[in-house]
Amino acid sequence: MSAEMKTLDNHKWFAAKFKQAVETHLKEVEKEKELNKIYRNLIIFAIIFSLGSFILSGKILLFILRISLLNIYVCLLVDKMDNLNEPTVYMRFTRKGIFYKNTHYFFAGTKQNLEKFIAKERASIESAKKEKGFGCGDHDNLWDTPLDTFCDKYCDCEEYPLMKDYKCSHWELYCYETKEKLLLDMNKLKQGIIKSTNMFPNEIICIQND
Repeated sequence: MSAEMKTLDNHKWFAAKFKQAVETHLKEVEKEKELNKIYRNLIIFAIIFSLGSFILSGKILLFILRISLLNIYVCLLVDKMDNLNEPTVYMRFTRKGIFYKNTHYFFAGTKQNLEKFIAKERASIESAKKEKGFGCGDHDNLWDTPLDTFCDKYCDCEEYPLMKDYKCSHWELYCYETKEKLLLDMNKLKQGIIKSTNMFPNEIICIQND
């Protein structure tokens, strides 16, 4: 009997964090919609004012300038709304003492971005394990992705006690409210403010979104 492959939807920790992110995101979208109603009214007023000024003064250059500025503003407004389609989350995945180092992955992106990273990382691990001469002793079974297994109050181990191959990894998962808080933690690790308790060096990896 083999363990079910974890996904962002069935892994309790990730599912809870993305649910929270979506709820917060929807509240922000509603606020933006209210602001956009006000902005649209201001744009309509500005257009009417520009047309009135042109009719009364006949200054074509001033009319073109005002309309151009309004067009730029509308484009920026539309772009801002497009960026609200999917929430961005800020996370850190830490694996301590594996391959004689502490590996810290920092991620800022969407759920889709993280899914792509997990898939790419899994493929890379499986490929490396098939290479001739591969073997890192006890570390072999602990080389997985942040999504695969995680022993914590959110872990599924108690629900699957008969699964002999369900082994918990050493991942520690962190979620940040803002990008600034994520960068603060990253800088603390780089500067050695957050000390390593196992004397292994820290490797910091920023996950690049496709």
